[in-house]
Amino acid sequence: MAAARRGACVSIARARRLFFSCAVARSTERAASEDDARGSPSFAIPDGAPFFLGKTDASGRGLFASRAIARGELILRAPPLVAHPALDAIADVCYACLRRIPSATAQTRDDGSGPKKPAPVAAEVPDGARFCGERCATDASARFHAWERSVGDALAPLRRRCEDHGGLKFPLLAARLAFAVLSSSVAARDADALCRVNFPPGVAPEDWLEEHAMLKVALSRGLAIRRLADARGGGTGGGGGGGGGDAQLAAAASDREREARVVDGALTPEWYVGVVGRMHLNAFRVEIPAIVDGGRGGGGAGAGGCGHEHGGERGGERGGERVSSSSAFRDAMEAALSSVASGRGTGSALYGLPSMLNHSCDPSVDAAWTYGDATLVLTARRDVAAGEELRISR
Repeated sequence: MAAARRGACVSIARARRLFFSCAVARSTERAASEDDARGSPSFAIPDGAPFFLGKTDASGRGLFASRAIARGELILRAPPLVAHPALDAIADVCYACLRRIPSATAQTRDDGSGPKKPAPVAAEVPDGARFCGERCATDASARFHAWERSVGDALAPLRRRCEDHGGLKFPLLAARLAFAVLSSSVAARDADALCRVNFPPGVAPEDWLEEHAMLKVALSRGLAIRRLADARGGGTGGGGGGGGGDAQLAAAASDREREARVVDGALTPEWYVGVVGRMHLNAFRVEIPAIVDGGRGGGGAGAGGCGHEHGGERGGERGGERVSSSSAFRDAMEAALSSVASGRGTGSALYGLPSMLNHSCDPSVDAAWTYGDATLVLTARRDVAAGEELRISR
């Protein structure tokens, strides 16, 4: 028995060493089938896009120019598959889209009709987190937040674990993805096309399994709360009396059965390990500089970094801040450099097609958050020939 335990410990230690070596070197394989990518909207190539998905000689899959692309030309605007604010930025950015928002006590500039009120604090989200506006709050409720509200403080142990371990990003990003899966806004396997770490069968980092167990408790609690709300007639699927109410209750019961199947059959430990492993290799650290003198914030990889998390060891630099004075520019750049040095940033996000870009010391693509939210914008850094692989800087 003791020998078996020692063997298990050795296997876990080997798996951890394997993971971190792969995370730094990106020496993992891409998903074998292109069908993995075609099945998810995050990997759908827009009509008229100047690129296609193909296979490289040494780096798995990549994106290639389908025609000549001029310097500065827009290549892609990509919303994230999932995004979550950094724990130390949670009071300063939108809880959904990561847009910078004023402090809870500040008034924004007068737009001619009187000072605008700051976005309201949402009581259901942690530590004073807010949405940037009603539209974003409504969209977030449909995509993930209604389910997160059902979970309530059952997610607190996982959040505390992230805080106690220096601001871990991926457990909460994975939790948000789970809420999105249960809300039917994404599919459980939507990230499967991304490169992954291949652990030996039955072996995974012990920490990740503990995090999944915390998430599973939270999801089970959320499911119980939603069933209770339905039974009381005022919850997620419940209705009043009469025939219409009965129909609504039946529909709600069907929804809960589906959600229970997802929790038990799809959001498994294997799913969690796969998702977090992909996040370590593919997630971007979103870096949106604070708005300065009314300027439009924008950060990105144009100044020399792709913004990829790379297991928490590397990240992008900021650029593109529009300011109205040299002192404001200096303040913005100092804030940006401080964020890069601390390894924090505005938040983390997982994308589809942008994650298919390979790296190069001579990149042809700039990646930036020029809209001030988590939408990633890819533009040509230089002229690109038809058939050339599109690459970003490391």
